[in-house]
Amino acid sequence: MLSRKGRFMGMNSLLRRGVTAFSCLSVLLFLSAVALYAGEKQWSGAGGGASAWEDAGNWFPAEVPDAGDDVFIDAEAGVSVSDTFSAKSLTIGGRADPQFFIGNFIYGTFAPEENTDNALYIRKGGVVNLADFAGALVLKGSLKLSDESLPDEPAFMFLAE
Repeated sequence: MLSRKGRFMGMNSLLRRGVTAFSCLSVLLFLSAVALYAGEKQWSGAGGGASAWEDAGNWFPAEVPDAGDDVFIDAEAGVSVSDTFSAKSLTIGGRADPQFFIGNFIYGTFAPEENTDNALYIRKGGVVNLADFAGALVLKGSLKLSDESLPDEPAFMFLAE
């Protein structure tokens, strides 16, 4: 095969270019897959037996949620928080009856990008338990309560901040 300069390209040169192209394509596919889940965490409960928010093994993908994540808990679980936390939003319930427990003297924030977006969305079966609560839960967006299983059913909603 001839190169652009009219020189013959050997098999090694062609092989190197093929490997380089394959490597670049592999990296792009990996980054695309990571971007697909960026900003979203789903409760899996697969951690070491405890239902702690702070256990990365309880989340898919396996990282503890942070301020940039939309969090979804829709599995039979009692998720407990025992340290300061933040997330973009929390949606709880829908198909299962999960509970979200915030421990005493714990501070947490749900702050979506727009204050008209849901900060806390409690769907059918979902419970947020603030019993004996001496910390703070700050919502910088709307609180939506509903008896729905699917996102498009009617619900009661008000803004909180």
